[in-house]
Amino acid sequence: MKRLPVILILISAVMAYSGGIVSLAPNITRMLIDLGLKEQIIGTVSSENTFAANVGTFAIPELEEVLRLKPRLVFYTGIIQEPLGKKLKDLSLEGKRIYISSAEELRSAYMELGSITDTETKAHQIILQIDRTLSAFRIGSPLRVILLLWSRPYYSCGPETFIGELISASGMENVSKVSKGRYAIISAETLIRARPDIIIICAEDHEAVRNLLLKDPVIKGSGLIDNLRIIVIEEAAKVLQPSLDALAVWEKLLNEI
Repeated sequence: MKRLPVILILISAVMAYSGGIVSLAPNITRMLIDLGLKEQIIGTVSSENTFAANVGTFAIPELEEVLRLKPRLVFYTGIIQEPLGKKLKDLSLEGKRIYISSAEELRSAYMELGSITDTETKAHQIILQIDRTLSAFRIGSPLRVILLLWSRPYYSCGPETFIGELISASGMENVSKVSKGRYAIISAETLIRARPDIIIICAEDHEAVRNLLLKDPVIKGSGLIDNLRIIVIEEAAKVLQPSLDALAVWEKLLNEI
């Protein structure tokens, strides 16, 4: 009978921390799974994740549903989700912001997630895998590349972005001329003057971007399209929202070049 109070204390502790993890960004969900935490994820914003409750969409997460799940941690990202930090705090939910826009930030994000979830050893292993994968990306001959994220107007990335770093790690030259800021609008004339060997389209509506590019009267009249290849990244979301999966998608693209 003397042990009963100890048992009750243990039960109380388990109940207090029995809530799992809610991820409000698909790439954070993938990273948590990489760290072996799939069974702890109780809510996501992807209907494809049938192992967890759906809590809305990436753009419009349903915080009432999040609150109902009583999670111990809620992970969200930057830019469109930036205001969620205050909203989660107002609901007395523990929110953690994880935003990735470079390879170094990808490494740091895995380490931060590992530290928060006591999976530092696995996080270190993943970082070593990232470094090995990046070092193996280099292709045989340098190619001039422009990557398009959108086409009305044309929108490209600079060398300091995650995608820009993938281009550089692969031994290709980013000729978009985006130097100020990480992303920028580029004109059809800039595309023509750059004379890329390859245009890579990394957009969720990639077919629409490709068709608009092919029909652009300025580009069509220049003959640019006749002398280059257009390659589409079909799993654009995995590259635009980086995780370990982004490297696999990029490796697949390199095999097509």
